[in-house]
Amino acid sequence: MASHDNKEVTKRVRGQLARRYVDSSRLSITVCGANVRLTGVLGPLRDHPNIDLKVEMEQISTILRTVSGVRDVSWDVSLKG
Repeated sequence: MASHDNKEVTKRVRGQLARRYVDSSRLSITVCGANVRLTGVLGPLRDHPNIDLKVEMEQISTILRTVSGVRDVSWDVSLKG
């Protein structure tokens, strides 16, 4: 996959994260081939403090696998609640 394609997938991943009730501002996204790796710190949005971050991560993974060019999603994050 070309660098341009990786940038496009990263942009789509950021867009999907923005639709969820999570603070993804401290996440790094790495795209390698069809694999997306999210690293850093994941927390709830300030106005949604009671969401279950593990459930959100599962839902985000499922959604991201529907993005063109993404086959697998892996997480290496600390949860901040």
